[in-house]
Amino acid sequence: MLTLQAVVLLLALPVATSVNGVSAGRAWVYFAGAALLCIAAVGVVTKPAGKVLGWLAQAATAALGVLVPWLLVLAAVFTALWWGALRLSAKVAAADAARVASPDAG
Repeated sequence: MLTLQAVVLLLALPVATSVNGVSAGRAWVYFAGAALLCIAAVGVVTKPAGKVLGWLAQAATAALGVLVPWLLVLAAVFTALWWGALRLSAKVAAADAARVASPDAG
């Protein structure tokens, strides 16, 4: 999901420059930086820092909505997906722990 978010951010880069009049240098720094933040979060997603980087990526995407307004809608969608992925992974981890702790496991 974070990888797809990085792709969307990179696709929003030309929109920011051509449609919204953001300078190319600023657009590259902001949008490519946010995309790299998403990719960095993917690399450490199983560690606590991955969750923090993931939330920072959501905040960065929402902040870029100032430059490309339709990105606010996508930021809301990606934030909901990120929140859902974190909740689901916590439930799976709890179920795995319960299965391992079960006396009839194995």
